[in-house]
Amino acid sequence: MTTLTFDEFLDTIAELPVERQETLVDLVRLRLREQHRKEFARNAAEARAQFAAGQLPLGTVDDLLAD
Repeated sequence: MTTLTFDEFLDTIAELPVERQETLVDLVRLRLREQHRKEFARNAAEARAQFAAGQLPLGTVDDLLAD
């Protein structure tokens, strides 16, 4: 398998027809959104577990802003 530098990769993409470039951009955006959703879900699950275990500090909004 050939390894491309980032610049070579961009040059290769530039050689594609515009429609294919647009499809690539759409696919990358979809994958990034999915990665963000998964990260958000992991963070939420971790926060819920910490809350259930009593590991999160409790306080008011003023307490939070003071920190």
